[in-house]
Amino acid sequence: HNLVDRAREMFSAELEKEPWLSLKRLTKEDDLRLHKSITKVNSAFVKEKKSCTEAGEHGECVEQEPPTKLIQALRNFIKETEYFLKTNDQLFSWREQLVDHYFQALSFTRTADSYNERYVTYKQLTRDDFKMKLFCLDPAARLKEALERGRSAVLFSATLSPMDYFMNVLGGDQTSYKLKLASPFPAENLCLLVNNRISTKYKERALTYEQVAEAISSAVRCKKGNYLAYFPSYHYMNEVYLRFKAQNPEVDVICQSSGLSEEERESFLGRFSHNPEQTLVGFVLMGGIFGEGIDLIGDRLSGAIVVGVGLPQVCMEREILRTYYETANHQGFEFAYLYPGMNKVLQAVGRVIRTEKDRGIVLLIDERFSKASYRKLFPEEWKKVSNGGSVENILSTVKNFWVSM
Repeated sequence: HNLVDRAREMFSAELEKEPWLSLKRLTKEDDLRLHKSITKVNSAFVKEKKSCTEAGEHGECVEQEPPTKLIQALRNFIKETEYFLKTNDQLFSWREQLVDHYFQALSFTRTADSYNERYVTYKQLTRDDFKMKLFCLDPAARLKEALERGRSAVLFSATLSPMDYFMNVLGGDQTSYKLKLASPFPAENLCLLVNNRISTKYKERALTYEQVAEAISSAVRCKKGNYLAYFPSYHYMNEVYLRFKAQNPEVDVICQSSGLSEEERESFLGRFSHNPEQTLVGFVLMGGIFGEGIDLIGDRLSGAIVVGVGLPQVCMEREILRTYYETANHQGFEFAYLYPGMNKVLQAVGRVIRTEKDRGIVLLIDERFSKASYRKLFPEEWKKVSNGGSVENILSTVKNFWVSM
């Protein structure tokens, strides 16, 4: 399920201007021939930057054609660097930097060799630099080519949904087989609720901090246990965290910070113990390191609360994807935002039931979870979802679920 974005990055290439200017200055006194080739690369960058400044809105612009002049300059730089490295063994202070630039240029030009209608050139002028990206919009053809080098390939995940979307973006065609298996876990072991009275859309989030904190409280109040609350952003998470903690002084609350090391990640998960003496709620980022690949079996995790529908943040690259797929199949929003977002939701919910004996509750918070466009993406085992709505209804439903166990 992560292969789509990973393939896009793998088949894309990006360069920034400032490191080339720095290398140009460093080589000026040491090797004139090499220096000239770097100067040509920098000059090509300057022209591209100027065209972006003139044509781009907010320092960003998109072009259908590759940057031919820059690519030519990079190919010349590659040739001159190879000559320099073969004929010169002096240990200049910038030699390692030169080698780094050589491999970056090699990656960029090799990507340019595959440039076609599934690519665009994305230019971005930032506060400190200017970058150019050969952006692979649709990796399907190149993935298909790679997969066909083997005798066969099996792509599987518990969250390849909707199947037709993944078939499209991962290189499948009409001759490909697809198989969808039912969940091996008893549906009655999961209590799934939707609070559709809260909107977590970006512009309305500041109005919902207290409401979301109360909704989480209602989900964890009925049974002492360990819970994870997933959020679409650090800011939203931290605001709700402060309010939830004030509302529930008796609950142990921990919050994910950015840039956790592997050791810190394990320490965080270590707090989710068997037979907890006190309710623990972990506030974490949806789609982050606690959104998949963790197994908290049995009473190490009693439930999850998912705040929002997981849509990727609106940015130029996502908008480029939306435009591309809208033209290709009239599903721009679905391919760029809806399906990737719901995949994060599915992954988060999947943390709760890990074995046939696990039982747990899940609360989905967002009014959009009641819309048909989202409901049709629910797995078969979610069909008995309960529209909890009010805090009172959530409390009652969750209480009845745990009593029935």
